[in-house]
Amino acid sequence: MKTLRAISCVLLLAAPTLLPGQNAPRTTTPAPIPPGPLLQRRAPDFAQWVMTITEKRPSSTSGGSPDSGSGQKVVVTVVTTTKTGALKMRKLVDSSGATWETWCTGNFQITPRPESGAIIARGKLQDDEVSPFDVDYSQSDFPEISIVSTKNYVGTETAYGAKCLVFKAMVAPFRDAPLAETKAYIDLKTRLPVAVVIGGSTSTEKTYQFLAPPTETLTLPPEIQKLIQNDKQVSQQGSPWRP
Repeated sequence: MKTLRAISCVLLLAAPTLLPGQNAPRTTTPAPIPPGPLLQRRAPDFAQWVMTITEKRPSSTSGGSPDSGSGQKVVVTVVTTTKTGALKMRKLVDSSGATWETWCTGNFQITPRPESGAIIARGKLQDDEVSPFDVDYSQSDFPEISIVSTKNYVGTETAYGAKCLVFKAMVAPFRDAPLAETKAYIDLKTRLPVAVVIGGSTSTEKTYQFLAPPTETLTLPPEIQKLIQNDKQVSQQGSPWRP
C-alpha cells in the first residue's frame, strides 16, 4: 500500500491544481498568441510518447541551499503511453524499477499488480482512497497539463530544442501543497507538450518525447478481456469494479 501511495503522489504531482485567482503576474504584455490551438489535447490515433519526471534535489556536497539552484536531477518516474485508436496502454516505471502496466479502454483502467498478479480497476481501492492509476482522459490525452490558457500565456521561447508557446501560473502541485510557479512549454509547430516545470524548494521537471507511431494495433490481454466481458455491471452502469 505504501508503494501505491507513493505512485499516487507522483501522478498527482504531474497534475497540479490551479486555484481561482492564481494566474501568473505579468510585468509586460506578451506578443499576440500565434494562431492555432494552444494545446493539441488529443494525440494522433496511433501515437507513442514518453513522459519523464525528474526532481532536482539539493546536493549535500554542493554547499548550496535548497533554493540556490544547485543540486542533482533524479529520475523518479518514466511513463510510456501507447495509443491505437480508443485503446491506450500506459507503462509506468518507478524509481525502484518496478513496472506497472495500465490498460485504458472506455470506462476501464485496469492494472495487473506486478508482485501478485491481482487487478486494480478504475475507481476506489477503499472508501476514501482513489486508485493512483485512474487518469481522467475524458477531455485530453494530457490531463496533467492544467495551466494552458490564454490568461496564462507569457510568450514564445526556444526551450528543450524547440520553439515553444510558454504558459505560467502559480499552482498547488497536489492537494494541501504550497503554491509553486509552474511553466508549461508547448511545441509551436505541433502544439504537443514539450515540458512542464514546477518550481519550489526542489524543482520537478516533466519532459515529453514523442516516438514513432506504433505499427500494430494494441490488443487487450485475454485476462483483461475476460474481466471486462464478465463485469456487466461496470459496462452497463459505469460502476467501479473492485478486486
